[in-house]
Amino acid sequence: MASVSGVPIWPDAGIRSAWLSQWQLPSLSVGIQIGLFKLLDSNPGLTSAQISESLKVSKRGIDALTAVLGALTFLECRGGAFHNSVETSLYLLEGSQFFWGHMLMGRPGSEASALHRRLHDAIVHDQVDPGAVNEWEAGSLPDPERAAAITRGMHSHSVAPAMALAASPRFKALNVTKLLDVGGGSGCFPIAMAQANPAFKGVVMEIDTVGKCALEFVAEAKVSEQITTIARNMFKDAWPTPAEGFNGVFFSNIFHDWNHAQNTHLARSAFNTLAPGGRILLHETLLNDDSTGPFVAAAFSMHMLVYTRGKQFTFKELQELLTSVGFVDVQVFPTYSFYSIVHARKP
Repeated sequence: MASVSGVPIWPDAGIRSAWLSQWQLPSLSVGIQIGLFKLLDSNPGLTSAQISESLKVSKRGIDALTAVLGALTFLECRGGAFHNSVETSLYLLEGSQFFWGHMLMGRPGSEASALHRRLHDAIVHDQVDPGAVNEWEAGSLPDPERAAAITRGMHSHSVAPAMALAASPRFKALNVTKLLDVGGGSGCFPIAMAQANPAFKGVVMEIDTVGKCALEFVAEAKVSEQITTIARNMFKDAWPTPAEGFNGVFFSNIFHDWNHAQNTHLARSAFNTLAPGGRILLHETLLNDDSTGPFVAAAFSMHMLVYTRGKQFTFKELQELLTSVGFVDVQVFPTYSFYSIVHARKP
């Protein structure tokens, strides 16, 4: 038996942890190269802003690096200030007789070395992967085969959380009956909701080539009467209006791709789409309050650092963003694996 009511009987936490473990070694090697551990040895108790200023590197990069190193317990965070752990002082400081750095830096040309360079460039030069960023920011995937490949990839790591959310009593209690899924990829979330509720209606708002892929997933799931798509660029094109009756606007793994100004635009657009009483729902992997874990959230934030303009968020950060555009009653509940739903109401 693989699932109960479509929800896998075993969460994919191990798979996500293994995927994101790729950032463990580069975090250590880059920390050594940029002098982070040396700085904290001579100046313990610095904030991430002070570290960024002292090392003359990206604040967003230091936030991601300290989050991962904190989650791995190589750094300790006390009142927002960072200190080397005992293990770091013994093994990650050049000059210590126990220094591991020569092993951790890796061989030139190795996969570890390639990830080290990407992470180093993101932190030191605020340089992200140009191919990924250009595609995301252009909001266009003209090659149908590439659009299909990306959609399948996103579907594979979202379909289990989608099934779990649709089955969640706390989601059902929100009584979302017509949902706009912004940047919804394969449409797996509204598909799961439609399968769980015959009265549910959903619209996937996507760029044209991805929206066509979504229609194939919708047809395969036999929910074409409940789910449709609209081809829109979420930053450039007009959004639906309150007259269209959406009482939910949903974003899964969307806010973590973008910077604060872009996310403010998305939140405000959702607010303007909803009728009073409607809800925005953000499906994200959340950092803890001091942004030092858990590891999967911290490493996911590092992944966003290298490949996008975004990051993972704490609940408080998303709460402040949503209230800044007019939402009220901001709440959060866990859903599946490392995910949570942050939701808020339009008064």
